[in-house]
Amino acid sequence: MWIPRQLRQMMGLRVRSTQFLAEITAGSDNQQRIINEKLNEIISVLADISEVLHSRLDALVAGCDHQQKLLNAKFDAVIDRLDNKDGEPTGIPRNR
Repeated sequence: MWIPRQLRQMMGLRVRSTQFLAEITAGSDNQQRIINEKLNEIISVLADISEVLHSRLDALVAGCDHQQKLLNAKFDAVIDRLDNKDGEPTGIPRNR
């Protein structure tokens, strides 16, 4: 009679194992869903930060270009003064 009892115990263990496996699978699916939600939030925030940085970078480049033009104009004025003062060309090519 011990064989039927062992079979029942084994069947009970199989049912419990199947139940545990189903619970583990459900928990894993839930964790994956939560991770995906968090990753989507992070991607959204990073996209917003990227847009802000891109606009600031554009402003920085425009400011550098403006400063370069101002410096070029000042250097041209200094060179013109030196040319007029000496009356001789300096030999420095200028773009005008």
